[in-house]
Amino acid sequence: MNKYFKTPLFVSIDLSNRCNLNCIHCRNNKTKITELNYNKIIELIKELENLEIFHLSFSGGEPFLHPEIYDILEYAQKLNFPKITITTNCVFIDRLKISKLDRTKIRFAISLDGPKDIHNLIRGKDVFDNVKENISYLVADKFYIMLNCTLMKQNYKYFDDIIKIGKELKVNQINFSKVFPVHPVIKQFMLTKEDLNELYDKYKHYSDEKDIVLFFDKGYIGFPDDYDKDISIYMGCRAGISQVNIMSDGSVIGCKLLPQICAGSIYKNDIKTIWENNDNWKIFRNMKDTVNNKICNDCKYFEACKGGCRAIAYYVTGNISSRDPFCPL
Repeated sequence: MNKYFKTPLFVSIDLSNRCNLNCIHCRNNKTKITELNYNKIIELIKELENLEIFHLSFSGGEPFLHPEIYDILEYAQKLNFPKITITTNCVFIDRLKISKLDRTKIRFAISLDGPKDIHNLIRGKDVFDNVKENISYLVADKFYIMLNCTLMKQNYKYFDDIIKIGKELKVNQINFSKVFPVHPVIKQFMLTKEDLNELYDKYKHYSDEKDIVLFFDKGYIGFPDDYDKDISIYMGCRAGISQVNIMSDGSVIGCKLLPQICAGSIYKNDIKTIWENNDNWKIFRNMKDTVNNKICNDCKYFEACKGGCRAIAYYVTGNISSRDPFCPL
């Protein structure tokens, strides 16, 4: 029996790797600008509709820097995608063009990493007030709004403040995730197990919260975001199992944090062909072979967590097959 879906359920497309900010924890390669052209994106979206994917996401870089972003969104929303998310820093949006988007399909995932001084520090520019104003506009215009907060040494003490900001803005959801050391300098920003446990205890105090959905990725076992819970309850990493990411250079990968594990290119094969070639995805699909340590292989929770996060294992230990260093056991 295959331990992956017949076709991906979740697909993210990086339209461009251009960005207007200079975030201290950025994973983007800023030395070479790449961007998918409009015709290729439309061709790709048509193919994904035929594959009946459940959730389509557009990101970057900053997707609103793509010159045809609004044409792309207007085209995609007419097709049979139940959910479409655009991940953005929300610094600049065209309100007239935004008003033409379908509120029943289009969702915004917006970066917000703390109060004004902290957000601006992390994002590398004085943008907080502008972002907050744009979020308020989108909320008033009845879009589903998620805040994405990357937790690190610079902002984790502001956990409660971030929730307060989200509630004041009346957003629908806040997603908390930990920073990944995709570059050596970022290791100094990483939270410890003790930091994460402290935050998780705070998070549990909000379990009865009714005004806002809170999602906290502690990192050991994965749970669906609130807006995906009606499709499947899944455990462990989605990469190559139910999800693919298409990068702005056309490469198809399972995890954005591990771009070096590339399964193919949209300029050489279609998504279906790439997805069905199991050899390309074996590092994610055959975890019993990938996670090569006795503790994980003998653990009763292995089928749930699948050895934890391969990206964090790789960046912290240098070995993609090692045990997740944040495992609590």
